[in-house]
Amino acid sequence: MSIFECFTEEAIIQMDKNISEFNYSYMCNSKWKKVFLAILKNKNIINDCLIVDCTNGTINKILLEKISDTPEKYVHHDYISQEITQGEYPTPYKYIEYIEFSKKYNQDVVQIKNILSKIGLFEWEENNITLKLIGYRK
Repeated sequence: MSIFECFTEEAIIQMDKNISEFNYSYMCNSKWKKVFLAILKNKNIINDCLIVDCTNGTINKILLEKISDTPEKYVHHDYISQEITQGEYPTPYKYIEYIEFSKKYNQDVVQIKNILSKIGLFEWEENNITLKLIGYRK
């Protein structure tokens, strides 16, 4: 079964159209998979992570408290399971605009950035409130 079977054909066409409006793409499935595995394996350090999709700006929180000792069962080749998010459906990596780590939850975003930077080079955006790992940019 494909991850995209849970979406209508019209929804897929619209999501792909939205993606085509971005000028830059920084991520691929394998990088997203490594990022999410690192997040889940470091849930003692990361206590708030939001996924923002590029289709309509939907915000999907990762429910870190739901993660068992085997995070691999939630992180697949091309999506993250809805079992550990607030989403109704799995979240395809293809449609993630960015993920966000809030500074207001007493998270050490410097440490988070260091952990994730060990995986590879990423496009980051940071301000007084959040640290974002960018998937797409206009």
